[in-house]
Amino acid sequence: MSKIRQIAGLALLAVGLLLMHAESLISLVNEARSPKDLGAVSSWCYQPDAVDFKTSNKSGCDVLVIDADDATRAAYSSKSLASVRMNSDGTRRTVLAYLDIGEADAHRPYWRHAWQANPPAWIVRQNEAWRGSFKVRYWSPQWQDIIYGGPDSRLDSIVKSGFDGVYLDNVDAYADLLPENPEARSQMVAFVASLVREARTKRPRFKVIVQGAEELLTDSAFLDVIDGVAKEDLLFGIKGAGVRNQTADIGHSVKHLQIARQHGKPVFVMEYLEPTATETARDEIMREGFVPYFAQHRRCVECGRDEAIRPPASSP
Repeated sequence: MSKIRQIAGLALLAVGLLLMHAESLISLVNEARSPKDLGAVSSWCYQPDAVDFKTSNKSGCDVLVIDADDATRAAYSSKSLASVRMNSDGTRRTVLAYLDIGEADAHRPYWRHAWQANPPAWIVRQNEAWRGSFKVRYWSPQWQDIIYGGPDSRLDSIVKSGFDGVYLDNVDAYADLLPENPEARSQMVAFVASLVREARTKRPRFKVIVQGAEELLTDSAFLDVIDGVAKEDLLFGIKGAGVRNQTADIGHSVKHLQIARQHGKPVFVMEYLEPTATETARDEIMREGFVPYFAQHRRCVECGRDEAIRPPASSP
């Protein structure tokens, strides 16, 4: 009888341990399950502010971009990410962290209040269109330490949280700084390449999608390290919300974005349009082989800017 009791006790202990660590086990399984290859992605969503977990879970997006510093928490953890990592049909989505590498934001954890009156040398000026954002000399070692090189870097936090990769914004910042620095373009390419190398020493399958800067796709050192490219306002918005862009502007961007497609890298397009105006735009975007997403603007009170919000569930 003592042996039976011992075996029963061990069995109960094992069950107890499994129950205690069920959430951890689920998290590990979800982490190990590979998301869909980016080349096979047919939908994506961009929700950078105040993520609605219930809405995200029902969205069916193959790729979800969210802010690593959501306003509702200091930072994501692997446990909190588990709730948005899986689609309702059980498929694993790719969850990317928004990371601005061309501007500093006053609402980010790295920001120092003293910089407002006495900015470091790597801050160029405030972006007048976006209160609280400051254009930076991204080639500065101090800024690059904040982004990926330092012990408390943005990249380290993102990797530790369990994100599948990053969505790099303001990569096109180099264009505004060419008058000051003729090497601005090549230094942006080097910056992105170094960031990617650092990320993949920590997680080999770490994904990198860049926002805009499609002209850099002609540079193999840039094209080779990224996994995809995103483009805002491809068809509409340069001259104002809902205003069709000039044919030459659209053609210029499409020509460069197709370079990514020719090299097996997906192109994600975001248009800010009312739901009634999306059908024709969707067809046009998909004819190019790009993956569309439609959003509307809302005001982010904390950061003083417009942010994309999810459209109705019927328009992924």
